[in-house]
Amino acid sequence: MTITPPPQGGKKRRPNEPQGWRTGPAWREMQQSERGPWRDRIRTSLIVAAVAVAVLIGINPSGARTLVLGHRHTETDSTALPPETATPTASAPADAGPDTPTVSHPFAGSPALRWADGADGVVVPHATPVGDLTERQVAAVLRTTKAYLVATNLDPAELRGGFPSAALRLVDPINGEPTMMKAALRSPGTNSDPTQWFTRYDPARIELVGSVIKVRGRMTFAKAAHDAVRVHTDYSYVYAVTKAGDHSGKVARVIVRRVVDTQWYLASTPGEVQIVAWGAFFGGSGCGSPDGYLHPSPWYASSASQYAGPMTDPYDRSRPLGKAKSCGTASRT
Repeated sequence: MTITPPPQGGKKRRPNEPQGWRTGPAWREMQQSERGPWRDRIRTSLIVAAVAVAVLIGINPSGARTLVLGHRHTETDSTALPPETATPTASAPADAGPDTPTVSHPFAGSPALRWADGADGVVVPHATPVGDLTERQVAAVLRTTKAYLVATNLDPAELRGGFPSAALRLVDPINGEPTMMKAALRSPGTNSDPTQWFTRYDPARIELVGSVIKVRGRMTFAKAAHDAVRVHTDYSYVYAVTKAGDHSGKVARVIVRRVVDTQWYLASTPGEVQIVAWGAFFGGSGCGSPDGYLHPSPWYASSASQYAGPMTDPYDRSRPLGKAKSCGTASRT
């Protein structure tokens, strides 16, 4: 059907024009008569398909992505693991996909693919009163402990070799830890290596791939001597790194496991915690050059001897941590 436009300057409605020209129910009825019922059937089918997809996503997100993308092994395919609530009984299984990390998929094949991202992996337990400390005070200590872990292992500036001022402000100076940490940062050496507390890379040689760091572990707390609360933390951090300036080349992973205990008394300064115990294991990084940085193995070939040591699975969180600062040959990264 052809619609004839009104003559120029005409003000009267033509006899064959319905009431409400281009507006209202009459115009919609003309459109429907032109389109025919097949258009309505297509529109209904699309609505039904959209509802089905929404239901599938709600029930099985990874399955929906597989259906749409036609493959499984992407950085966001796998369903995230629930928080760790107890000591694992075995080493973490590898992802079923390709195990070669790339810039686009830096955690491919790694158990860390299903771990939480960054600070979301440091889960603070529900606070309860401990001795003379109230629930609110215990909650504050737990938050400060998390802030310390984030500042020492996840802060972008600190990871790129910056001075960890934020972390140092969270440490109670009563036992001298901040002074010891600052001395190690300024003059690193065999007996004063800052990497025993801080994860740092030499920005002239190493770059992080993307902004995601995978984290898994747990935090617990209990009453300690002198009515203190002691917080025990055991976390593994997985970093994807590449050679500085090489944004499309080889990607390596470094796995850092840290066990840190903090405590707080009623007489302690609010917003600070005492560091009473610490230890670390480094997978995919050597220990023979105490210059204040971690040393991803692909780019420190001249220091190959520093990677000598027992074959160890850096993802095995079922075993207790060894020496205060140790590294060896990683069975996988």
